[in-house]
Amino acid sequence: MPWIAARHRVWRVALALLLALPLLTGTGGPSLSGARQVRAATALPTHFGIGLAAQPTSTDLDGWLPDSGLPWDYAYQYLAAGVNTGSGWEGWNERGQFPLRYARAAHAHGYIPTFSYYEMYQSNGSCTGCGEVQKDLSNLNNPTTMAAYYANFTLLMRRLGPGTYDTIAGYGDTAIVHIEPDLSGYAQQATLNNGNCYRYCTGTGNDPALLNAAVASSGVTEVAAYPNTYQGFNWALLHLRVVASARPLRAQCAHRHPHQRLDHRRRYRQRHPHRSRCGGARHAGGTVRRAQRRDERPQRHLHLRLHLQRYRRP
Repeated sequence: MPWIAARHRVWRVALALLLALPLLTGTGGPSLSGARQVRAATALPTHFGIGLAAQPTSTDLDGWLPDSGLPWDYAYQYLAAGVNTGSGWEGWNERGQFPLRYARAAHAHGYIPTFSYYEMYQSNGSCTGCGEVQKDLSNLNNPTTMAAYYANFTLLMRRLGPGTYDTIAGYGDTAIVHIEPDLSGYAQQATLNNGNCYRYCTGTGNDPALLNAAVASSGVTEVAAYPNTYQGFNWALLHLRVVASARPLRAQCAHRHPHQRLDHRRRYRQRHPHRSRCGGARHAGGTVRRAQRRDERPQRHLHLRLHLQRYRRP
């Protein structure tokens, strides 16, 4: 199947991507005068970065993004259609190479490839005909569905990582994978108000561990050490990124929840002084436990954009 046949959910976003990164060291952005100069996308930019969707052709990227002549930072693409449907990204091109080819094409233009990994809702599970929230939470708790999910995610990490798998060399350069942005909001709503939980919560409060998920219960050996919670699900994805990659580099931290109370954050830091501030090991709204158990070490080239909140108090 030609890789141009990718399915998108672009109607859910106004500009398919507007990704703002923290202002790091360095001065302002690149000059927009004259012809665009292709730069090597080997690291996250040190300026306010912006990108848009870019449509793939059989060998390159097409559309307004590359034709504009502007030095965009990111090229954006959804990976969707379900992990066990036979229609997902792993079949958009032979041997699951769609994200690899997209990443290489983006890199050739000087863009950082950015993928929105949107698979939970469109996967097959035991909640046929359910609304999106209920189906997301049902699939998250279905061991068979989640076993396929972890296998699918591992394949993505292998195609974007620096190693060689199935005789196919991975991308091995800077890429961003945005994990299930809708699911994170549903998880937050569920733990704060169990009326939105469909019986998948073990309590009400500001804690993602209160939402059940099939992690160890999925039967996948690589994630067997992680708890069957939404928090464990996020830790498992961080671990799978490390397992699928040979390069021990640094991870991307997630957003901070804008409404979390400062006193809660201070108390958490006092109780856990060994955990860093948001410099590579924090999730939205609070300090993240590093998912670095045993041989786990983070990586700089492959950034996961997780939404694991320590949710604001109701």
